[in-house]
Amino acid sequence: MAWEERHKYMVMFIALAFSYKRYFPGRGGRMACLKMVWTFTTSLRWLCLDKWREEILYFYEEEIRRRA
Repeated sequence: MAWEERHKYMVMFIALAFSYKRYFPGRGGRMACLKMVWTFTTSLRWLCLDKWREEILYFYEEEIRRRA
């Protein structure tokens, strides 16, 4: 995968993490956002989109469960 393509995915996931912060504002939202960005940037090495999809669902479900 070319660097440009990788960069495009990284920007997309960071944007997604910030949208997460908007949907779940308040205390803990910022930490979850940073955790999400960190997970995506570390998993970028593997370039595994399925893992990213799982992580996204996990973060959203975890937050919804926590707020229920």
